[in-house]
Amino acid sequence: MRVGLTTWKEREALLVVLIALHSYGVGMVLMFASGFAMRLGGWGDEGTWFFTRQGGVFHLIIATLYLLDYFRRDSILPIVLAKSVAVVFLFTLGALGEPWAVWFSGVVDGLMLVTVLGIRARCARADASG
Repeated sequence: MRVGLTTWKEREALLVVLIALHSYGVGMVLMFASGFAMRLGGWGDEGTWFFTRQGGVFHLIIATLYLLDYFRRDSILPIVLAKSVAVVFLFTLGALGEPWAVWFSGVVDGLMLVTVLGIRARCARADASG
């Protein structure tokens, strides 16, 4: 009986699911706990929650795209594109003075990007070696 994640492909699939779950979680918090999310991130309670909730909807859509593209086409392209853009965007805004949560999010997205690329490379090497 086989137990655990024994192949790089199984590990990659788990990682994609975890990345999607992260995005679903962020999306749900942004949509349904907008004030809490903004206060926690360092912005305060001012203004409308429209754009925070819109960001939440975006996270739900992109998480679904991650899963659909991976399990239908074996593609990590949506993750790579979204995380690459996010890292540049977040670090740029962080450098312009946004609160701590922007830097933190940039680091987390960067770690997800590097990890998914690294595991995809391991999958390719494993396929090449038989």
